[in-house]
Amino acid sequence: MYRILLLVFLPALVIGQPSTEVYLFDINNEGATITLSNPTNISNNAGKYDNQPYFDKNGEHLYYVKSIGKNSDIVKYNVSQKTEERITDTPAGEYSPQVTPDGKFISSIILNDAGYQRLVKYPLEGGERQVVVPEKIIGYYVWWDNATLVSFVLGEPATLEITNLLPMEHTVVTENIGRSIHMIPNTGLVSFTQDGQIKSLNPKSKEILTVTNMVEGGEDMAWLPDGSIFMSSGNKLFHWTKANDWNEIADMTSFGLGDLTRIAISPRVDKLALVVEVQSLFSRPNIQMGLIARDLEKTLAFYQDIIGMTRIGGFDIDEAFGRASGLSNGVPFSVIQLKLEDSPAANELKVVSFGNTYTSKKSAYIQDELGLQYLTIYVKNIQPFIERLESNNIPFLGETPISLPDGRYFVLIQDPDGTFVELIGPKAN
Repeated sequence: MYRILLLVFLPALVIGQPSTEVYLFDINNEGATITLSNPTNISNNAGKYDNQPYFDKNGEHLYYVKSIGKNSDIVKYNVSQKTEERITDTPAGEYSPQVTPDGKFISSIILNDAGYQRLVKYPLEGGERQVVVPEKIIGYYVWWDNATLVSFVLGEPATLEITNLLPMEHTVVTENIGRSIHMIPNTGLVSFTQDGQIKSLNPKSKEILTVTNMVEGGEDMAWLPDGSIFMSSGNKLFHWTKANDWNEIADMTSFGLGDLTRIAISPRVDKLALVVEVQSLFSRPNIQMGLIARDLEKTLAFYQDIIGMTRIGGFDIDEAFGRASGLSNGVPFSVIQLKLEDSPAANELKVVSFGNTYTSKKSAYIQDELGLQYLTIYVKNIQPFIERLESNNIPFLGETPISLPDGRYFVLIQDPDGTFVELIGPKAN
């Protein structure tokens, strides 16, 4: 069953993790200068797809797509109260929300796991969804009036089409257009992008005119009520007027943010919604771990011959760096680099040995010592690992191998110096 959720108000969550997010800015428009301030992350949904903002006609609410669970659903953000209401809860992904001109429906593009993609609408008072255009795969669209759509229709090539809903009739206007389709305020015209230009379409006469050239590298745009345009390119926002052409008004790096995509402007021209990529604090997505071994050859034999890790390189640390870095107080050493696979995304185990000078004993359990105590490795078939462990007389700990509720098996062992290693995977013949 597909349903609208009503009157469920949730405070905005705060999760400071890098992701693509929907940010709300204040627009300061004094005289000829436009500036942005007070960026607020309203989606706060780290690592997820939060996109395609759309203001209602009063600027009181901002609709956008938010990843919730496995799919994307539509939420409504109350700008003044700073609360969020979930509008849809469906098994299909929802995209490109818009309120219909009569204010009675919220429309969106749905896409399910089977690849079914259609434009649908939901009654805002609650009720079942309705397919708007059954025979067309629409990617992007704008409502011209309650019975007319202008759409980016998927195909080879993609086309700009006018659809009259009563009766259902489609007119192909042009081909190879961009995804940014908007009503031009106070004109009755629709804008679209094509061949590096912003163009206007009169849905009645089908006349197409060129408005202006796009910003280099730009794709997403929005109209201001005075007939000027915002357009993003990379991490910069530009403003166009007939008198002054394009001028940069904001660089997202000054806010600690990344590249821009979708744009929505409140009809009040006091708020601007931008989809931005939050810059990661890290230059690599993986972790490198240092392992100190009593016996280098035994440790390498364990991780390479028994576990199956790959040696991908190594390097030396001299006395000067060992002292200056604080790592070894001037004792030189060599590092052997191991990975589960030779891939840039794989985590790295760096094995170092200073000789057999340690007297500590192996821990019996992970709680016996502080710090890093165990590694977890997921395998496709645990049976050959069990056989290698048995043939090399590596003892299994606890009652392992044991089966897990999901059908996989769990094995716990220790390397030659006592670091615990978990192996998890199915057992196949």
